[in-house]
Amino acid sequence: MAAVGLSVGVRLRPLASVVNGTVVARPARTTVAGLAALASRTDSVRDARPRHPLEDSAVMETFPTTITPVLTIRQAAQAVAFYQQAFGAEEIYRNTYPDGRIVAEMAIDGARFRVADEAPEASNLSPQALNGTTVRINLLVADPDRFAERAIANGAVEITPIADQSYGLRQGRLADPFGHHWLIGRPLADERGDWARTPDR
Repeated sequence: MAAVGLSVGVRLRPLASVVNGTVVARPARTTVAGLAALASRTDSVRDARPRHPLEDSAVMETFPTTITPVLTIRQAAQAVAFYQQAFGAEEIYRNTYPDGRIVAEMAIDGARFRVADEAPEASNLSPQALNGTTVRINLLVADPDRFAERAIANGAVEITPIADQSYGLRQGRLADPFGHHWLIGRPLADERGDWARTPDR
């Protein structure tokens, strides 16, 4: 790695002088060396700040970044059963609150999402409350045709049939009984699908 250095010569000036018997302070003069010294002191203060116990650990270096959609639903327990039956999802974890509402972590072939009961007091509103949804869940699977067929047989509604799309996916759109929309697809085998492929698919 190349490094760039800066060498500066600095002429020192007295901080004050005597004029007619009176000590007169000279105005401060900013120098590159002075700024460098200030920066060094600032770095020292920053380095002395309290550090999080995990900040320099292997956990911080290896923990993957993920996104987990949280689907707000009326009657979330029923939604869990639907996703198990229609999507082949598994329930990973469930937290039940004293009032009976739940938050459940689920996975479809390892792709995780959460199902949570509607909580208007926390601004967590279901599609029924919104009279629609602003989010589409893009789910890539090995066989979108078979996946969609199973989902429809168990209560999902076909919005757009599975078909080869010009943007490189074989994809269709379903609405589940709770108002959430799912884009079910997979990358096309030719170069049009390259943008959607990752090393694991």
